[in-house]
Amino acid sequence: MSNEEKELSKLERELVLKFLMDKKTPVTINYEKKVSATETQLKKNKAEISDDKKVSASDVFPLVLNPEQMEIIKQGIILIKNSERQISPFFGKKVRVQFYFNRLPIYFISEIKSYSGGYALVIPEILKRAKEYSSKNNFDIEGIISYKVHNDQLINLYCYPLDGFSLLSEMTFADIPVNLQQSSKAYLEKFVNEAKSGLSSPIGKGRHLIPVAKYLSQPVNLEVLNDMEKNQNLNIIYFDDERLVLASRSNNNSIELENDYDFEFSFVLVPNTRLKRKIRLSFTVENIYNSDTNSSVCYICKYNRVENEDKRFLKEKNKF
Repeated sequence: MSNEEKELSKLERELVLKFLMDKKTPVTINYEKKVSATETQLKKNKAEISDDKKVSASDVFPLVLNPEQMEIIKQGIILIKNSERQISPFFGKKVRVQFYFNRLPIYFISEIKSYSGGYALVIPEILKRAKEYSSKNNFDIEGIISYKVHNDQLINLYCYPLDGFSLLSEMTFADIPVNLQQSSKAYLEKFVNEAKSGLSSPIGKGRHLIPVAKYLSQPVNLEVLNDMEKNQNLNIIYFDDERLVLASRSNNNSIELENDYDFEFSFVLVPNTRLKRKIRLSFTVENIYNSDTNSSVCYICKYNRVENEDKRFLKEKNKF
């Protein structure tokens, strides 16, 4: 899996252009430069101030264009149909347009312009193969939740990474598989609306919501769950120096909203050795998100006690 961007050759560009015209694949449009906005401003398509509780507009509300919303002509122009309300926030701005060609992520930078029939995008001469999102995890990161039940019995819940959710690189909306993007976008809009209306806690910078939306959008076949999911272990799908996101295919984890829990991170410092860094902290469950089918759940855990040295370590581990 390549971590380097590569400019396509002229021949490759022609093949990709023909593919776009013939195969009718969805494309995702994001701002080229990230725009930060509060939840209220985001809904009003305004993003002018910096705030502690801000959301990355380019990540939370990308635009997914399905084939029936586009017409691609041989001059290398994408004509956008019946999407004036969706496209208007991006009008006149540089955007990143991404799609998949034979399972390879391809993108280009362009600007949405208007013409007599609506909006259009010119496909430039330069197309690039995007960096591929690294999604495989090993168990170099683990965690344990500890709490006591009524009879003072100590309960430990073990937490492990999940393939498809890299913990050391930032997931963007474009990293979500195309077949999950529409439902993921719906979840993201729901999260922001709930925070805006006061039905849930503030969502902070919102970076953690992308993996949450992806996880909840994934179809669940109870017959083919892996051993970890069958055993009701929790999965770590995101962490930074402020929050941790735990996910499960079961609602029977005894984790409750607004409750506090002790947590221990364990990081392998040198691969294939027992040299580890352990971080002990506590968190409050500030939000719980369920899938529409109630087959999946994500717990948003905000740290309320963590040493400054440990906080710096967590920040260094994922330099987003």
